[in-house]
Amino acid sequence: MGECPLLDITTDMIQKFLMDRQHLARNTLHTMLVLISEILDSAVEDGIIPRNPAVSKRVFIPSEKKTKRKALTLEEVQDVIRQLYRAEEVTDRRLLALMLFTGMRRGEILGLKWEDIDFETNTISVNKAVSYTSNQPIRSSNKTKNGVRVIPLNPQLKELLKPLEAEGFVIGRDKPITKMVYIRLFRNIQKHFDLHGATAHVFRHSYLVTAT
Repeated sequence: MGECPLLDITTDMIQKFLMDRQHLARNTLHTMLVLISEILDSAVEDGIIPRNPAVSKRVFIPSEKKTKRKALTLEEVQDVIRQLYRAEEVTDRRLLALMLFTGMRRGEILGLKWEDIDFETNTISVNKAVSYTSNQPIRSSNKTKNGVRVIPLNPQLKELLKPLEAEGFVIGRDKPITKMVYIRLFRNIQKHFDLHGATAHVFRHSYLVTAT
């Protein structure tokens, strides 16, 4: 939107911004829209604009392009694991380790609490997941019977989760992280780790490779 003042940005301009980029993947455009909305929310809080023009039923994601998903090879998985042991940021290490060693969905990982992990029986109870309304997290029970399950706690995962804690969220401590915090967290991970092009969804598919 160039040098257009925040006060002059309209819903139609935001929609045109998305339409001009409809060749991009749907998830990419969704991330862009969330970021734009967050910026405009801040402008509303600061009294710069009266309302957020990105929050409108008229705004839609035009892209139908989908990114092809594939599992990482065993060599690629092992390379990411080696990098994890050198990770300086605890949250980065924990998030990637949970993606690699559990096969859990992103929402399930973000909804995981320390009390869901039994370090004596080495099991993880998966029963809650985080979803988002706009940017805010909502933690609720998994909707399907297959979603509620107990999975093994891999010895390497246990090591990579350290320092182990007694309560709170494994990612986020006192409460689940917002969608924008997750996006910034994963972008930072992509800068510091060679993920071989993997996303959270690809790591989920790569779980069977790790398990073997």
